[in-house]
Amino acid sequence: MNPLTIGLIVLALVFLQGVGLWLMLRRKEEQKVVDDTGGLMLLQNQMEKLERALDSRMSESARQMHDTMRSQLGESSRLIKEITEEITSVKEIGRETGKFAEQLKGLQDILKNPKQRGILG
Repeated sequence: MNPLTIGLIVLALVFLQGVGLWLMLRRKEEQKVVDDTGGLMLLQNQMEKLERALDSRMSESARQMHDTMRSQLGESSRLIKEITEEITSVKEIGRETGKFAEQLKGLQDILKNPKQRGILG
């Protein structure tokens, strides 16, 4: 074998080895991209789950708040109704007391005059 042929064979082997190495590195980079994409998809899925959980908690909280406000509004309405009835009752008692005071004043006026007292007696 000729030294030129041996040199060309060695050169061809080095070239093929370089191409093989380059292809291996390229595959690793593609796998990295695929792995990064997989990690990104995993992160996105986790964020979606978190968003759904947050939405459900928010809706549950809003429902509880709505129920609480409804019960408090009902209780407030009931208390206002009771207070209004009590105030009306107190006003009626005040009117009756005023009538009794007028009647007592009339009786007092009658009893002031001794002659009228005698007639009454």
